[in-house]
Amino acid sequence: MTNDTQKKIDLIVVGAGIAGLVCAIRALELGQAVTLLEAQHEQKYACATRMSGGAFHVIFNNVTLPPEELFQALKLGTKGHADLSLCRAIADHASRSVCWLRDLGVKFDRLEPDRGWTDTVLAPLGYQDNTELVWEGLGSDVMMQTLESQFVAKGGRFLRGHRARRLLSEAAHCTGVVVEVDGAEISFHSRAVVLADGSFHGNRRLVQEHITSDPDQLLKRGPTTGLGDGIEMAQAMGAHLLGMEYFYGHLLSLDALHNQSLVLFPFIDFLASAGMLVSPRGLRFADEGLGGRYLTNRLAHTETGVAFAIFDHTIWECEGRSFHSAPNPNLVENGGTLYVADSLEELADVANIDRNALCDSVAQYNAALDAGSLPRLDPPRTSAGTKAQPIQKSPFYAVPTCAAISHAFGGVMIDDRARVLRQDGSPIEGLYAAGASCGGIDGGPEAAYVGGLIIGAVFGLLAAETFAQQH
Repeated sequence: MTNDTQKKIDLIVVGAGIAGLVCAIRALELGQAVTLLEAQHEQKYACATRMSGGAFHVIFNNVTLPPEELFQALKLGTKGHADLSLCRAIADHASRSVCWLRDLGVKFDRLEPDRGWTDTVLAPLGYQDNTELVWEGLGSDVMMQTLESQFVAKGGRFLRGHRARRLLSEAAHCTGVVVEVDGAEISFHSRAVVLADGSFHGNRRLVQEHITSDPDQLLKRGPTTGLGDGIEMAQAMGAHLLGMEYFYGHLLSLDALHNQSLVLFPFIDFLASAGMLVSPRGLRFADEGLGGRYLTNRLAHTETGVAFAIFDHTIWECEGRSFHSAPNPNLVENGGTLYVADSLEELADVANIDRNALCDSVAQYNAALDAGSLPRLDPPRTSAGTKAQPIQKSPFYAVPTCAAISHAFGGVMIDDRARVLRQDGSPIEGLYAAGASCGGIDGGPEAAYVGGLIIGAVFGLLAAETFAQQH
């Protein structure tokens, strides 16, 4: 093992998801000696890339749109949160990154009905028709296998079971990484390091520090591989972190906290967005029109972390059956709580919600909907996402919900060349980051989601190319 670490290494890539694999392969193409470190021992394991839906999009826009259109979509969709230089990089390189993947043998298909952004989806396509996540043998898993094979075939060194723990440095220049292998620490020296090991949703300390003071009330929906090692290592070397308070998540049944069959599906997002989301006191506390991710982030910051989706029979039969593994009928069939009553007063009593407050909240909501004055509610109800539906046809329903995190949005600050930056904006020599380890793209007050796969592919390419240009 000691002799093995003495092999020439130009670039160390930490993490073998899409960002790490793209970076590692591209660096090999540019003549660099690359070692790819993956903390997991297994060849196939649940990670953010494998568990993704496989759609390459730019904030739900087609990746082949002209770069200026994509740039404007990013500016508008992230509400000024995303760094404009990073938006420009994504817009300029999104289509190229998909073409590069195709050239490597990654296959894409079109998901019908095409919604304008689902014509670049990893093949083979899969259909989610139950509450257990299906990913083995589907597009994202096959892409990972294809990229791993390409990396090894091109001469890269792939080391599994190697968890990066600390960065090495000399004169403020990153010169390698200390790795934990079977309980022992080994030092790997290189000319540079790329951090691509994902987000920090599995790191209790970081979640508690940045997202919620009570991590136990935030359900972990994503794979446990997001430990934030790269983020912590970069921070120890002076990197600036940003956007750490936002995350990608969904509203799930409160029963998912103790019922494994509800941890992944069904989402309660569409029910809450079409109707209302209220606290146990019966009061609205967020703009349902901004959608499930926004509501989930707001719920995570409440004192109890518990809320109720309130809706009527029309919503239950319409939005309740939308999306795969829909709540109607999967919620009850998998042990989730659904309160049903012929009147709002009865519903409040059976769900243990403040009766007067709930009835008043629904009455104000319905009146504002009829009058076209939803934006004047407190908090306002917009129509940016799901259209507001009246809550008036009995029976009435309430679903107790919790916030579930799939992955965190924040991370290390980078520039448009994937170089890791200090708070003053200066780059840390020899240190790069790509994918979910980076901040300043997704997130913001409305929890905007740009697209994990495209971010990983674009900045994986740019990290490799920037390194090769500088060396």
